[in-house]
Amino acid sequence: MHKNKHLKSQQTAEYKQWLTELKHKVVSSQQKAVIKVNTELLALCGQLGNNLLPNWFKSQFGGSHE
Repeated sequence: MHKNKHLKSQQTAEYKQWLTELKHKVVSSQQKAVIKVNTELLALCGQLGNNLLPNWFKSQFGGSHE
């Protein structure tokens, strides 16, 4: 009986360790995904600004800004 409790305790500890590692991997993957998404959104905002700014200058000042 004592042997079974020790084995169960060891399995539980291994499971907890595995679960902790899995959680860390999920969080790490989520952080990497957020960074990629934010990078793409910043690039899009930059492109929009580059497209809109000349038109804004033209509408405000009557000419192109280059």
